[in-house]
Amino acid sequence: MGTHIDLTGKPPFGRLTVLYRDIEASTQRRGSRGRLLVYYVCECLCGNHVSVQAAHLRSGHTTSCGCVHEEGLRQRSTKHGATSRTYRMPEYRIWCHMLGRCANPRDHKYPSYGARGITVDASWLHDFPQFLADMGSRPSPQHSIERRNNDGPYSKDNCYWATPAQQSRNTRQNVFLTWNNETHCLIDWAAIIGINEMTLRYRLRHWPYDKVFTTPNQRRPTYT
Repeated sequence: MGTHIDLTGKPPFGRLTVLYRDIEASTQRRGSRGRLLVYYVCECLCGNHVSVQAAHLRSGHTTSCGCVHEEGLRQRSTKHGATSRTYRMPEYRIWCHMLGRCANPRDHKYPSYGARGITVDASWLHDFPQFLADMGSRPSPQHSIERRNNDGPYSKDNCYWATPAQQSRNTRQNVFLTWNNETHCLIDWAAIIGINEMTLRYRLRHWPYDKVFTTPNQRRPTYT
């Protein structure tokens, strides 16, 4: 096995400047022959940080964090009527981030999306105007794109603009609880009982299950 050449301090590889060796990735990821792969954390000219395999840096396979890909999408979108105003639209940024996490393995959110099979509908893939026509403008700065089925694609039928509260109810990590033949997510049970979410979590860890739902909230007395 050959000696690895340290890339720290070397001239930039395209848009990427090597910062330091990614120890965690370098001790967990193996190639097709079972050998550990070497990764480096790099800073892109656009400001993003990304972990890149050393061999891909040296070969020129990876030269940016993925922003070059997004710029290519922008150029293609221009053919569909996109303008400089389009690039400033929050819906356009949301569209770009959606494409990145589903189609760009170097996106830090890719393992939770593209890697587990979440796709973007073909009609949205290279056509921002179509995405905007299907979704419309987001109702407020607090709204972001959400999927009704967390295992389904980004598509007209599966997506809507959601508030943070709505998104918290739809996360894969959400906890659903059943009591007295009623099932709700944890945050909704907290509202029904009249306690905050952290108090409910504490009760679930330390109290008998029946008392979690039947004990009223006990507030500390206030003194005047």
